[in-house]
Amino acid sequence: MNKNIKNIISKSAAAVALAAMLVTGEAGYCNAKDFGITRAEIITVKAAESFDYVVSNVNEYVNVRAEASTSSAIIGKLKKNSYGKILLRGEKWTKIESGEVVGYVSNKYLLFDEDAIAKLTSLKKYKAVVNASKVNVRKGTGTDTEKVGTVDKGTRFNLIASKSTEEWICVRGKVNGKTVTAYIYAKYVDKVIDLAVAEAVGTGNTENAAVTGEKVTDAKESTETTKTEEETKTGEETKTETKAETKTETKAEGKKDDGVPERTTRAAVTLSDEDIIKLATIVYMESNCESYEGQLAVANVVINRLVSGIWGDTLDDVLYAPNQFAGAKTNIPKYKNKINESNIKAAKEAAAGNNNIGDYMYFRTVRGANLASYKKYYILGNHVFH
Repeated sequence: MNKNIKNIISKSAAAVALAAMLVTGEAGYCNAKDFGITRAEIITVKAAESFDYVVSNVNEYVNVRAEASTSSAIIGKLKKNSYGKILLRGEKWTKIESGEVVGYVSNKYLLFDEDAIAKLTSLKKYKAVVNASKVNVRKGTGTDTEKVGTVDKGTRFNLIASKSTEEWICVRGKVNGKTVTAYIYAKYVDKVIDLAVAEAVGTGNTENAAVTGEKVTDAKESTETTKTEEETKTGEETKTETKAETKTETKAEGKKDDGVPERTTRAAVTLSDEDIIKLATIVYMESNCESYEGQLAVANVVINRLVSGIWGDTLDDVLYAPNQFAGAKTNIPKYKNKINESNIKAAKEAAAGNNNIGDYMYFRTVRGANLASYKKYYILGNHVFH
């Protein structure tokens, strides 16, 4: 191959091009040896190029801005080891959706593609969650390979992307009490990112500032000098509400609830007496001044989270997940002796399957909510559920 052409084409670009040929069967006039790469590397690069998420690369946090400019308003903060979904990728700025925050982050402070996957893997935050019952776990990538054992729906493993293929997902975790590195047929697992998301600025909301476990489905910078990473540590003072934002929020408050939940009865969730007390304490902490329906709704948000498995498999996993129910570890022991009959009744009824809030898994005070940012929501008392 012509040396000049070889020097022009990057190794990763060549890998993607060759991977496309391998997948589509198109003819080409180059091969992996021309670029000093292996077939395994080609497949790895191809997988990374289709990764639709970014991971923060900062010591503390980076600002999320309304527009692709350092002079634009700060609308959120993406903390260390947080992630977002790519909406629009530019040369210097990328528009992301992270929890309830949608805005731009400088590419300097983000990890993309294989770097993002490598970070998730090193943090053990890229998960494979089994989505079917009695799924076989095998030593290799094929139904003819030795079976290690079977696992039930909801079982979580660390996902090893570098060893996974399109049809087989490499996982590491416990099977029959033994830690193994093995493979599961891809259709029987969901890929989940178990990292925090951005925190909206000016809301004071920690309740959903770090929602974890989103299921993975397969801008032009200002001419103003970009600020150094030091800015990502301290942030900048900014108004939390501009005139335009005030207009939007005012308009939203007049919007009719379009997500009114139906009262349903679901399968009961088994909770110990201690768990009921913990749940009742959360109800007390978050909604003791609300009506009974408001307290039952808060209890059901917790049960919805537990049933989803996103935050974990136990009530403790849900209640003590980072940045979810602020101060839960400290405040549950502190306030559990203050709970009343209404709090306990709400906890018991929610666990028994009396659900008055549908599938909503988040809530916050109406006063601090930007209703226009929710696809659907329901206002009950002083809380908006979404």
